[in-house]
Amino acid sequence: MASVVMGMINLLKPPGPTSHDMVNWIRRLLGIKRVGHLGTLDPGAAGVLPLCVGSATRLSEYMSEWDKQYRAEMLLGIKTDSQDLMGKIIEINQKACQVTEAQIKNVLEQMVGVYEQVPPMVSAVKHQGRRLYQLAREGKIVERKSRTVRIQKLKIQRINYTSFMTMPNCPRVLFDITVSKGTYIRTLCADVGEKLGCGGTMAFLVRTRCGPLTLERAWTCEEIEAAWNRADMSFLLSPQMGISDWPVWVVRPEALIGVENGASLGSECFLNSEVKAVQPGTRGFLQMPGGELVAVGLMKENRQGHLYCQPEKVLVSRNALIR
Repeated sequence: MASVVMGMINLLKPPGPTSHDMVNWIRRLLGIKRVGHLGTLDPGAAGVLPLCVGSATRLSEYMSEWDKQYRAEMLLGIKTDSQDLMGKIIEINQKACQVTEAQIKNVLEQMVGVYEQVPPMVSAVKHQGRRLYQLAREGKIVERKSRTVRIQKLKIQRINYTSFMTMPNCPRVLFDITVSKGTYIRTLCADVGEKLGCGGTMAFLVRTRCGPLTLERAWTCEEIEAAWNRADMSFLLSPQMGISDWPVWVVRPEALIGVENGASLGSECFLNSEVKAVQPGTRGFLQMPGGELVAVGLMKENRQGHLYCQPEKVLVSRNALIR
């Protein structure tokens, strides 16, 4: 059964395990090695963790630019070495007790748009071939280059003032945020705290959406395991749903065998008559007449002006193509 498993899983990651832990868990459960995730979630974070399974891992590069949506809580007046409450508290600043709601809203509004963000030391970003978190565990701090990120939307849900450790009126800010790939929400919390002059850290994080995958439709580990044990594969989504705006081109049965070898396919190789009108440079899915996904193809034009499709990523075996 594992040999034919291909698709995507909208996994609801619980707080605690790493994203790689969840990949390994799916590998063991399904008995398949080819599993990867799209977008790391910190161990303490929960929410949508998209997984590509089987040959669907070959499609991950086409989904790497998905934007992401989160619900987060920020504590002002607290600094930690990891920029969240999973780390060690290194400063408590009582000035935060005097920060007003108007000041908080003003700074958060300033964060919307493009800004330069320096990745935290406790992160999976690489420095000279090593992960930053590995260096952080050794007590090392290295200079990191800033990266351009985009805050698309930010909406404050509520601002409360509650006691936290030695702070009688610690501001706690709950907000929803939509960001570009590579944005660290805990770093944003730390940056907001710096702008307010009191420091800040992230208290919790839930990813509510990653591309088209939403929290409402995510599967828990328990639900996936129970479904697998009763041979119910409904948790496995078509890889096409991750790139739903691509066209689908149906390959004639006699032309399928050439797909595995990367042979170019002329318009006569397809059952879709509209293929002849596709613009060069258009990327789409190649399917068998029965609906099975075969490959990703790119439409090109030869020197004579004739349109042809070049398979880019073949997703099935030779046996599947000739059966």
